[in-house]
Amino acid sequence: MAQPKYKRISSTKKSQFARQFIRLYFALISSSLLTAHQLVKLHRPIRPFWPFSRRACSTLASPKFSGTPAPACAVASSFYIVGRYPACIQRPDTCVYLCSPSHSSKVLAMAPSMPPNLEILPFQVAVYDKKNKMMTYFDESGTKMRQLAKSGQQPPDGFMAPAAWRVLANFYKN
Repeated sequence: MAQPKYKRISSTKKSQFARQFIRLYFALISSSLLTAHQLVKLHRPIRPFWPFSRRACSTLASPKFSGTPAPACAVASSFYIVGRYPACIQRPDTCVYLCSPSHSSKVLAMAPSMPPNLEILPFQVAVYDKKNKMMTYFDESGTKMRQLAKSGQQPPDGFMAPAAWRVLANFYKN
């Protein structure tokens, strides 16, 4: 059996990009009401963090719409973020998972048709760490952040690229 080909983003610039992109990604998937124009406006603020020579970036909807990473490959994406297996739930009494939450990313990583240049990023929730004043991977309330955007309040420093936050706040205000 082939080993999963997980790759890690190691350089500082790549890490900055990943933090900003993943926060942007969660902002996008939090609402299916965003138009294509809004999606383009949200992608612009992360361009300064893009660590590669070409500027190809895509955010795909749920697998029920895209099905495979083929659309990401078609537009020359460098990353494919794979979410948790939705049917994997915890038992309420023991909090033990009934199956592996990373099942779908492991299966996808072993697929022989995966392009070698497409990096699979396992789903993690990125949030702002007040103590270290930077993004980190950890659980956060999307509802709270949407309420901040809707009320016109600013998120903590470093939570999201300021220009992307303004686009998101304008979307939720209207």
